[in-house]
Amino acid sequence: MAKITDFFKNSHENAFMSAIMPMLQKNGEISATAAIVATGKSVQRVRQLFVALVDKGILIATGQNKDRRYKLSK
Repeated sequence: MAKITDFFKNSHENAFMSAIMPMLQKNGEISATAAIVATGKSVQRVRQLFVALVDKGILIATGQNKDRRYKLSK
């Protein structure tokens, strides 16, 4: 069975999704702060990656500003 990370051609997105996937699977969602801790990436880079993944339809953003969370799209 294919993993979700198998669909990324961009290695940065693949590494990011690999790092945050355990939290998404466990909690059903992830915040930017949790993603920063999990990946060690900067605030700006995490935001860029989340925007790219939302634009591709991989993740769905809910909430606003500091309450924003990201979930896997169905």
